[in-house]
Amino acid sequence: MQELQGLLKLFALSVLSREKTTGKQLAEKVFSYTGGKWKPSFGSIYPLLSKLEADGFTKSTVTRSGEVFYEITAKGKKELEKEKKLLSSRMNEHLRSCMPLLMQVLHNWSEEEVNHFREEHEEFLLLRDKLMKLPHEKRSKIVKELLSKMRSFV
Repeated sequence: MQELQGLLKLFALSVLSREKTTGKQLAEKVFSYTGGKWKPSFGSIYPLLSKLEADGFTKSTVTRSGEVFYEITAKGKKELEKEKKLLSSRMNEHLRSCMPLLMQVLHNWSEEEVNHFREEHEEFLLLRDKLMKLPHEKRSKIVKELLSKMRSFV
């Protein structure tokens, strides 16, 4: 659950870096992004938003109707970038450690096959990071082309 809370913090900051949002809208976005698998309670959303504001990462404004909208601050943007880099690094390290073992277990690969995979996987991770930095349209076109080529080989 601790990992989900940390991810919720990053998700909130990421959403707020794009648009002002209420706590209710944020919970709905989590639900939507997870394909309906998780909808955080208001008991976790609002304390998180309060903490983000207390830490100076967000600020809130209240509308005439009483709705509270949150937006990210410059300090929050810096925090988001720092945490995204840390998360990416941790994910890549986890993949580097686990994927070779998983390939052996799932496909009964030999040590030689696993070592070859490790080299290919390292290049894949580097290319994936570059791909994710491309604009959506260009990234989508490349992914479609890659999938089409992969289908022709399999």
